[in-house]
Order: sequence, then structure tokens, then C-alpha cells
Amino acid sequence: MACTSCKKKKEMAVELPVENTSQFKMRNTGVHQISFGSGSMISNSNMTDELAILFLKENPNRISLFEIFPENWKDFLSDKPASGKGKSK
Repeated sequence: MACTSCKKKKEMAVELPVENTSQFKMRNTGVHQISFGSGSMISNSNMTDELAILFLKENPNRISLFEIFPENWKDFLSDKPASGKGKSK
């Protein structure tokens, strides 16, 4: 008989409302390790802009795992401060 614990946990997680204000949203690809050997994981359930940028700094090709991201996402990957150009609030 197969274990139903994981399936039950997944169903419970889907039902919980999550307020996410991140500019990034991953495709429905599950949970990913941020960097090799780290215990830090990223998914839509814990998504923040900071985590997404850290994840992309490890490998910019990972942008393919996102379905929603800002047009200027590459600007966030540099350690230099923003030039001030762009939209103001």
C-alpha cells in the first residue's frame, strides 16, 4: 500500500491562501534548491524578490523556470546600485 501522507500534505498546501507580493512567479515546476549544497529552497509558496534574485544569480538561465518576472530582471543580478532610471512610484 502506498503512503498517502505526502499527497495529503500537498492537497493541504494547495488550499492555503498565500499572499505573495513578489514580482516573480515560477512555472508549476515544484521546489528548487537555490544553490548546490545549500539547504535553502525556493518555490512559489516562499517566493520573494530577494530569493528569486539570489536563485537567478546562481544561474541566469533559470529565468526559464519563471512564468512571471519583471522586464528588467537582469538589472537586479548586478551588485551595482540601480542608476535611478526607470519608473518612479
